[in-house]
Amino acid sequence: MTRSLPLPELARASIAGVSARVAAGDVTPLDLARACLDAIELQEPTVNAFATVDAERVLDEARALTKELARGGRPRSSLHGVPVAVKDLIDVAGYPTRAGSAVLADAPPAEADATVVARLRRAGALVIGTARTHEFALGILTPATRNPHDRARAVGGSSGGSAAATAAYECFGALGTDTGGSIRIPAALCGVAGLKPRTGQVPDDGIVPLSPVLDSCGPLARSAGDLALLWEVLTATDSTPSRDRGRRLRVGLVDGDRLGDVADDVLDAVADAARALGERADVELVEATPPPFDDWSPSRLVPLLVDALDVHRASGWYPSAREGYGADMLAGLRAAEPVTAQEVTRALRVVRRLSDALVACLDECDALLLPTTPIVAPRLDAVLDAAGAQKPEVARALTRLCAPVNWCPLAAVSIPCGPSADGLPVGLQLIARDERTALEVAMRCERRA
Repeated sequence: MTRSLPLPELARASIAGVSARVAAGDVTPLDLARACLDAIELQEPTVNAFATVDAERVLDEARALTKELARGGRPRSSLHGVPVAVKDLIDVAGYPTRAGSAVLADAPPAEADATVVARLRRAGALVIGTARTHEFALGILTPATRNPHDRARAVGGSSGGSAAATAAYECFGALGTDTGGSIRIPAALCGVAGLKPRTGQVPDDGIVPLSPVLDSCGPLARSAGDLALLWEVLTATDSTPSRDRGRRLRVGLVDGDRLGDVADDVLDAVADAARALGERADVELVEATPPPFDDWSPSRLVPLLVDALDVHRASGWYPSAREGYGADMLAGLRAAEPVTAQEVTRALRVVRRLSDALVACLDECDALLLPTTPIVAPRLDAVLDAAGAQKPEVARALTRLCAPVNWCPLAAVSIPCGPSADGLPVGLQLIARDERTALEVAMRCERRA
């Protein structure tokens, strides 16, 4: 359960911490790059979070960022020289974007950065590599990657590599995508923080889509405070929450009956975090009764899978390259083929009714508080079938408390709380009308007093 190899102390620091040290001249971007590359060398044989790392390129870019400061320049931002990972679904110039699939095994290096990556680079961030994803982002396990807290357990998905790399101190933060929990689920299982923005808040060019109406791109980091620093750069605005304004926030505790089946140790950890939050003078806890989260299944999956089928047909990948698909993606595409327009309409009617009711809960409070996932990271041997595909019941469980948010014009943050009785991370989810509020409540949870 614990790491047996020593890690560079610098790699364990926060983005805020190393940013201050870079600005003071105590450390350089080259120091940060070497610390993370050392961590990668130690961790990757058992974690396997990265699809691609080009160490020489990373060091060259770090040297250039270091020289920028040595010549008397100021840090471009709080991310100057900070190593970040990018999900292998998002274009990074010079790296192939393979989306975790053999279908794209021969993809050439991307010619240009996706806009989200370009914004990170303009801020001085250092892309340390591309992180593994569940194939085409349709899955919740990222089975090639292992959980840094217990190598026998799943990291979650689909942004599993991004979460694992951040948890293993191989980078200070990462980019992921979230269509039904794909940032929040791995963040929860790996014990890091993740932000699912409202769809459309950042440009999606250069990102392989799963369901364009549900997809969103957001950051992962080791704290909500670091998420805020990344989000400020990604949105090219000052969106850092106000830590000192003192505005009293109403936080709605989701009624346990609405959550469905949740493991006792997860409920206990979330309840402890809620009690600590409620002790703050600037937080008022209230009850919240959104629609039961079980009511969203199976309707929420129908339009998503039809969207995915449309994307893969339009891209020319399906059915011509069907032999290259893994079991999970192929099953999803095949399930969508016989779906009629009438069935999509019926499913949309259900999810829109539920979405309206979930959004209405935020008329009475600033944020909703609930578990991110109903279980801690499961053992891989318990969630994969004989063919190596994820078991449907596990996928339903892990997405149940996250996926409904993607159907709403809402933001959500997952931060670590716990640990569980077995010492594993537990995720606490905060849902709000906008990213600023979700991050502000998350940071108050972290400060606790």
